[in-house]
Amino acid sequence: VLGMVYPDSFIPLAEKTGQILAIGEWVLKQVCQQIHLWENAGYYIIPIAVNISVKQLEQPGFAKMVADIMRSNYIKPSYIELEITESVSSGNLVTIVNNIKELKKNGIKISMDDFGTGFSSLGQLDIFELDKLKIDKIFIGDLVDSIKRQKLVKSIIAMAKSLQLMVVAEGIETNEQLNQLKLLGCQYGQ
Repeated sequence: VLGMVYPDSFIPLAEKTGQILAIGEWVLKQVCQQIHLWENAGYYIIPIAVNISVKQLEQPGFAKMVADIMRSNYIKPSYIELEITESVSSGNLVTIVNNIKELKKNGIKISMDDFGTGFSSLGQLDIFELDKLKIDKIFIGDLVDSIKRQKLVKSIIAMAKSLQLMVVAEGIETNEQLNQLKLLGCQYGQ
């Protein structure tokens, strides 16, 4: 009836109603099953990123559920990367941090997606034991024409590198943006 419904429309509703827990589990199962099929077909596997909701991370036993799904599909931890957003800072930090620590013990990498657009304070970056910081696309759009934006992005990159985090710039659409990011020291782009 509605046609294509974009994530910006249904994710907040799924989180509000609690359906995000079932959706998130289903997505993780689908990803793991697909990786298993690709591996059995002989394809080279690159890590697949799966977005994780604050509501999922607030669930005691979330890390065990992730490990169980991966184990049942014979998935190596290096094949999955979980992406969180800065909104994790607004959740139950004790449970969230416990789940992240358990995920990390199991060898799963954690990325902070859309960095710079949410609630996170810089002081909380270390408690989430991140492996990667993804600079939000809002910083990239006018990067070439704005010296202030370049300085801001350069600062984010320097901070991330000093914390030994890989850096990914999101939303690169032009060669000029790509070249500017390379000059600023960004390691990866999408």
